[in-house]
Amino acid sequence: MRILRVVLTVVAFVGVIALVLVGALYGLVTPERVQNRLTLALEENLGLSLRLSAPPSVHPLPDFRVTLPAAEVVRTDSAALVARWDSAVLELNPFAVFTPSPRVRRLTIEGFVTDLDALADASRPSEGGAPEWNIDEVRLNAGRIGFADAEGAPALITDLSGVLVDASEAGARGSLSGTLASNPAQGAVTLEGALDWSKGLRTLSVESPRASFDGLIEKRQTKGTAWAARALLRPEGATFAAPRLEGETETIKHLSVSAESLVLPGRATYVARTFSAKVDLERREGALTLQLEAPALEKQADGRLLTERFTLASRLVPPSAESAPLEGRLSGAVEADHLSAAGLFLGMPVTFQGALLVASNSADAHVPALAVTGDLTLGKISAALLERVRWVPELLADVRYEGTFRLSEGALKGFPKGLAGNLLLEDGALSVGPARGEWLGGALDLAARLDTDGTWDLAARVRDANAELGFPAEGSPLVTGRLHGELSAAGNLKEGLSRLAAEGRVIQGALGGVDLPKARAILLEDQPEAVPGEVLGQARTPFDELAWRLVREADGTLRVAAHMKAPGLEGRFSGDGTALPASLHAVFLFDADAKLSALPMAADVTVEPNGSARWSLDWTNALERVRGETGDVPFSFEHLKRNVERSVRDFWNGIEWPDWSLPEMPWDKPAEDTL
Repeated sequence: MRILRVVLTVVAFVGVIALVLVGALYGLVTPERVQNRLTLALEENLGLSLRLSAPPSVHPLPDFRVTLPAAEVVRTDSAALVARWDSAVLELNPFAVFTPSPRVRRLTIEGFVTDLDALADASRPSEGGAPEWNIDEVRLNAGRIGFADAEGAPALITDLSGVLVDASEAGARGSLSGTLASNPAQGAVTLEGALDWSKGLRTLSVESPRASFDGLIEKRQTKGTAWAARALLRPEGATFAAPRLEGETETIKHLSVSAESLVLPGRATYVARTFSAKVDLERREGALTLQLEAPALEKQADGRLLTERFTLASRLVPPSAESAPLEGRLSGAVEADHLSAAGLFLGMPVTFQGALLVASNSADAHVPALAVTGDLTLGKISAALLERVRWVPELLADVRYEGTFRLSEGALKGFPKGLAGNLLLEDGALSVGPARGEWLGGALDLAARLDTDGTWDLAARVRDANAELGFPAEGSPLVTGRLHGELSAAGNLKEGLSRLAAEGRVIQGALGGVDLPKARAILLEDQPEAVPGEVLGQARTPFDELAWRLVREADGTLRVAAHMKAPGLEGRFSGDGTALPASLHAVFLFDADAKLSALPMAADVTVEPNGSARWSLDWTNALERVRGETGDVPFSFEHLKRNVERSVRDFWNGIEWPDWSLPEMPWDKPAEDTL
């Protein structure tokens, strides 16, 4: 019984203490005292004041819970707004309220709104403040945070939600997610890291920071992740150790940027050590990889980009395994206002002298991300590279180039030599001209434009060119003489040619492969039954002028028309096809003379792959017309001799024995050569 009395006494004593504590909870822990204690804690720890829209509600048991209504947090010294919320709930152990610094089990905040600049400007705790505080878990729901981006433009994260764990006066670990809304970017964003604010919010250290984004940047679908080993954020700038960025966009398959360290001393400036950037793109034309490396890279506030040296490696792998990759490496430097670079880009020799400027305000839609001015010289351009440039315009939307360009001699087969002029790349559109060069031995004036969607148009004019150079070097070309002409064309790099109109004239030239005056003379004198070989092959027909016109019809048909004026005759040509016609129909009209009235003669001419002109004359109709007007040629020895000689020569020349020569005819004198 004695033991039972002792136990009952102890239980009664504990019960009295519990009743006293419970009574104290209900009697001493009032909404007013809770509000006062919260206000005092904020003032002593952060130099902030709490303004509640109504008194808090307190629920002591079974868990101690304090529900705060909508409130504002302002600076004590200036009453400047730092943050506000719609409601907040604190949960802690019921009897922790009797400790000097209660440990909060959970803090849930709804509708938290703040600005990072205002939050960072919050004052340091006063010396008499509580040295420690702890919150096991902080949850944010439906919040909003405003801040200034790297270029100083306003930005906002809405629909903010997240959790911070082990929060104290030293820092916290956690993650936040929301929707980013800024001038260049809109999309979902996630932030993670271990925060250290032991030195105040104005000196914030983050271990293993990580940020991811999925949305639109400059209206382009973009996804990426950035992380670093450590970050230090201060009002005068930020420092990142081993930063790295990886992402992808609509036009870029994979993008990776890394550095040993990155310092952001101010708005729109940075200094990167051991910088590397790699871009991978894939199209049906091939896979392109660009990699830029520099031991140090600095961007100044005025937009200038500086580096003692850099290398740009390029590699284009065609889709077909049979085609060899195109590779190159450019080396250069950017010092003060001067950029110099030389080397190979995708196998093409490139030399550049000029200046480079990085836009300092991306919020301005009219300012590109990269502006370049200077003189660009290109060497030999391979056909394999030209076949795979259809998708290049869409990659240049953020680059602006204004300056001159020059194509070295032999840069492109069949292209103007030494073409040089003005070049403007702006908003993804490329404008060339006025530009001048040499084409077919004559002077060329050219202007062209290429838009971001691949649409292009071109206008050109050539003066005093050599028409013969427009045909392969082998054989007798269709036309020789001095060429003057103009051309206007338009189309799309992906869809092909849509418009073409060209016209001009060739003066003091000749038709290759036929001698029309000689054909008329033979018709009149000998009237052979077949076309004599001597009027074809290497024969020529001189003319004074050949006016021509080339037009692409709406259905895609290319039509050629020409009018020739020559001594004693004129001719008209016509032809059409889905490609540049390789065969033309011609009608010639010989002038009348004392022996014969005006004589028409039709012909077809085909341009062989080697450039030679192969003619087919309508000899039969012309012969009938001559005989109808002059009658048959009277028999004579001279007439017989010419016909026999002509027949033997044509037969002999038809035999492909080029090392043999035709023997002399029996009636030829030794000193004469009638061939």
